[in-house]
Amino acid sequence: MRPGIHVLVDLPYVAHPLVGRYGKASGWRFGLSLAASALLFPFRVPHPVIDPGREAGIDLNFHSADIAASDGRTLGVDLRPITRLQESMVRRRQSIQRQISKDLRHRRAVLRRHHGRER
Repeated sequence: MRPGIHVLVDLPYVAHPLVGRYGKASGWRFGLSLAASALLFPFRVPHPVIDPGREAGIDLNFHSADIAASDGRTLGVDLRPITRLQESMVRRRQSIQRQISKDLRHRRAVLRRHHGRER
């Protein structure tokens, strides 16, 4: 494709079920983007806006999560046990990496045993 060359694509007759569903929902109005190896059709499907009635805001700090609701209620959650666990796992990984040999395969094998424990 080059600038000034136009291509007509008749999408209502494409057999893929999503093209038909998104095309009908958007009124067959969409954009066209050219990527390195594909043509992209970003459909815009309008959704009704729902008023939730109540809202809440959450402020994530290093050691706490503070929550404020639209009705004036507030709540604080202490996150220090989580940060303590994260810090201990960082120290453990650093200790393993310092003490283990410079062989990368061996280091990865030992760290793989500790993988997922922090989560």
